[in-house]
Amino acid sequence: MSLTQTPSPYATKHAFAPVVDTARLVEQAHWFIVDPSSDWFHHVAWDLAVAVLRPGGQGIAVLAATDTD
Repeated sequence: MSLTQTPSPYATKHAFAPVVDTARLVEQAHWFIVDPSSDWFHHVAWDLAVAVLRPGGQGIAVLAATDTD
């Protein structure tokens, strides 16, 4: 996110939510862990690819990371 962009209303609404509310949202979400096999991943020490479909199915967040020597 650049400095000129603002966070989504979803992120703003839940940024300071109590832990119990956050835990409830995490439990209601659909989580996907992908075994990264594309050339983008370097396969050195660790690779990560996680996606989460938010409750209600109206938003998705994806995190992908790799490392190099």
